[in-house]
Amino acid sequence: METNIVYISAGIVALLIFVFVARRLLRLAMKLTLVGVVLLAVLAGAGYGWWNGWFASQPRTQHRGAPARTAAPR
Repeated sequence: METNIVYISAGIVALLIFVFVARRLLRLAMKLTLVGVVLLAVLAGAGYGWWNGWFASQPRTQHRGAPARTAAPR
């Protein structure tokens, strides 16, 4: 009978330690997920800007939507 009490007590202590560690790991996982989402949003914005030429060293004179107009020879 005494060994059952020892086993039950040890089980309860182990369960409490597991719950404490699991809560801390869950909080860490939530923070890392939030950081990952923000990082992916920044990378997606930078990729979109790069695709549209926001980071070009020289300004573009021609836009994609409008064709270039040339002057008729005189």
